[in-house]
Amino acid sequence: MVDASGAHSKGKEWLQQLDIGVPEDEVVEGYTGYSSQWFTMASDQAWPSEWWWKVLFVRIATPERPYFIGLFPIENQRWLLSYIGVNKSYPPRGEADFISALEQLGIPAVRKILRRMVPISPVYSGRATRNRWRHYERWRTPLGRFIALADAACSFNPRFGQGMSAATVSARLLQQCLVKYGVADSRLPRAFFPAQAHFQQTPWLFAAADDLRLPMSEGHLSLSMRLFNWYRPQLVTCPDPEVSARLGQVTQFLQPMSSLFAPQIVSRVLVASTGRRIRAIGQKPASRCVAAMPTDA
Repeated sequence: MVDASGAHSKGKEWLQQLDIGVPEDEVVEGYTGYSSQWFTMASDQAWPSEWWWKVLFVRIATPERPYFIGLFPIENQRWLLSYIGVNKSYPPRGEADFISALEQLGIPAVRKILRRMVPISPVYSGRATRNRWRHYERWRTPLGRFIALADAACSFNPRFGQGMSAATVSARLLQQCLVKYGVADSRLPRAFFPAQAHFQQTPWLFAAADDLRLPMSEGHLSLSMRLFNWYRPQLVTCPDPEVSARLGQVTQFLQPMSSLFAPQIVSRVLVASTGRRIRAIGQKPASRCVAAMPTDA
């Protein structure tokens, strides 16, 4: 049996009905909500020549007004505009309230976009954004020939856009295990679950660790998450093209998470980070530097 019923899987209930011990369940709740709507450019409008960008991403994560705005081009001249609120600061669900809230944010680019585009869909909203990992790889009483695949085992906050790609990789891992062991081999779950969990560590870190940076989030902030939350901003802001390319490859699951910690990547990140710190110190007002010096200097 393959449980591919997604994040709302009833696998735990099924196992309990069979009097089988259930796997450890880890949850990280970021209290995130999103509202999204499809748009197209109005027939009498054109993409302004001065708009050099094609994707818009605005992130304001202050405790008072935390939110994210994303605008992404899709095929057939369609655009997806998403308003994501965190720390229980949920965006509105109704169409009129949704547009009004976007305009009230006071982001010039968003205002200009709304004036040039027309909505072509209702507002789609969601509040089920928790990260959940059912640790089947640690399952002490595994049921032979039972497989929990992808989101049924580990699901992520959808604002990170990893779910479908992660499910695809999980399906490929299952295919590889089936080729090696076959459908009837009782060793199949014991081989598949650790392989899937090893891969899922990457999307879990990207999603759950990022959610745990926010003050109202609930969940266990492990040492690896703390380290990654310190390291990830250094990666993102590093101007080195090799670092940027590697981060993109890991984000798209083309390279393992460990490749972000390769010596040539870490050294480039540290050099860039140190350079920023030195420049920041050099740009401090001279009066502050003098005041901080010993009196006998």
